[in-house]
Amino acid sequence: QRVGCALAAQILDQTRPGNRVLLVAGRGNNGADVRASAPHLEERVVELVEVKDPVTDFPALTQALTRNPDLVVDGLFGIGLNRELGEAWCRCLRTLNDSGRPILSMDVPSGLNADTGGNWGAVVMAGSTLTVGAPKRGLFAPSAWNAVGRLQVASGVGLVGMPEGED
Repeated sequence: QRVGCALAAQILDQTRPGNRVLLVAGRGNNGADVRASAPHLEERVVELVEVKDPVTDFPALTQALTRNPDLVVDGLFGIGLNRELGEAWCRCLRTLNDSGRPILSMDVPSGLNADTGGNWGAVVMAGSTLTVGAPKRGLFAPSAWNAVGRLQVASGVGLVGMPEGED
């Protein structure tokens, strides 16, 4: 919930009342963080698209992008991604990039290897990234700069396993 609130604050900072915000949520923790931001997006027109299967959910994603959101929030994949993406997933990421809409990525741009800065076949090209707790090493790799955009850190979100006062 704390990460969702931090993400909502970032979304509110990047949009204005009445703006259309498209939340794109995958199955993992990044998707959960994106979903948790929705109740806090006052005065915004919010649409949530869950992409759990890149084939069956692709039409909903493309349809939502035709409504020209003022901001797309990417919560498809996070640091747990550890394998090459299949063509259907790559098509989803390319579709987000080709939409021409501003993108805010949650924690890491989907498809980015958080350790190396490489990608897993395709990567979301975000204008900004809100990372959680501490920046991941791969976000600083020169190969990742165009995907990461402006990097913000959500600290103070109470991550498990961190000593009190150091979150």
